[in-house]
This record gives sequence, structure tokens and C-alpha cells, in this order.
Amino acid sequence: METVKEHLSAQGAVLVPVSFPDMEHSRTVSLTVQLPEALSAHSPYLEERGELYSKDFRAGLALGQCLLAEHYVKAKRFIETYRTQTTALFEDVDVILTPATPEIAQKLGNVKTKRDGVEEAIGNAITRFTTFFNMTGHPALTMPCAMHSKGLPIGIQFVAAHFDETTLFHVAHAVERAGKFAIPLPKVCV
Repeated sequence: METVKEHLSAQGAVLVPVSFPDMEHSRTVSLTVQLPEALSAHSPYLEERGELYSKDFRAGLALGQCLLAEHYVKAKRFIETYRTQTTALFEDVDVILTPATPEIAQKLGNVKTKRDGVEEAIGNAITRFTTFFNMTGHPALTMPCAMHSKGLPIGIQFVAAHFDETTLFHVAHAVERAGKFAIPLPKVCV
């Protein structure tokens, strides 16, 4: 992340810190909207193809049945507040840079992770930076930028103002064009 920031700065970008809206409840807000919407989309297939869905996903769909319309509407109001507050950030900046995830990929089957002594659900951790912009509707792009010392790729995310995908792609292309942020292709056993 720091190397990408240094590269962008050397290319003429002016880097300034921004303060995000309070995101403490953003995962809950996101799930309160996603679960009933996913249930609505997938329910026609569950009875005849339910075995094709993971246990965790089916559990989420079951939870979607328990959410009240009042919860859904309140969550949508939160999202509108997030959208308005995030849109205001683009009055001062063209693009926001965040990590793609707060940590490297976890082993399959892990349901919890620990960071800075705090344990949380893996889904909450790995989607922390991406889910928020899914809710606000701001265009976002993630791309690999380095390899972690444990041999796993790490990525960055660029976010732009609504309908400003052009700037988003220009910034990402400037990073990609540098050639120093590429990651090796995985070895595939045949």
C-alpha cells in the first residue's frame, strides 16, 4: 500500500487523508439488505438445487426470512446516509485508495480471524473495505499490488465519484503500467 502511494505521488498525485463515515455498523446494514434480496433471488432454486448451495449461504438465506421489512427500510436509510457522506468526500479528492482487504486470504473453512487481538467473523473482515462501496454505489476497482511474505497476493482498491469510472481506470492503469506491482502467476499442478 505504501509503495503504491509513493508511486502515485511520484506520478504527480497529491495524497491527502480522508475521514470516512462511521462504518461501525456497515456490515450489519449490508447484510440486512443483502440477505432478504438474496433470498428473493435464490428461493426459486433452493428446493430443487439446494445441495448446490454452501451451508453458510443457506444459513444466510434462512436468516433473510427472519428480517422484518422495518429492518430492511432502516438499513436502506443508513445506506443513503453512507452514500451522501461518501459522495461529499469527492468534493476534495478524485480517487480514494484503500486496501482491498485488511489481511491476507484465510484457509478454507476458517470462520473467524483475529487482528490486533480482536476476533471477528471472516466474512466481516475480508469484505470490510469492499462491501461499503457496494452499498454506496461508488465505482470501485481492486487489483493485486504485491505478494505477502506468506506467499499470498495482496491488493489495493481504488474508489471514484459516481459515474467517474474514467478517472478510476486512469489511476489503476498508471499503477499497472509501472510494472512493479505485478504478482507472479500461480503454479498449477496437472
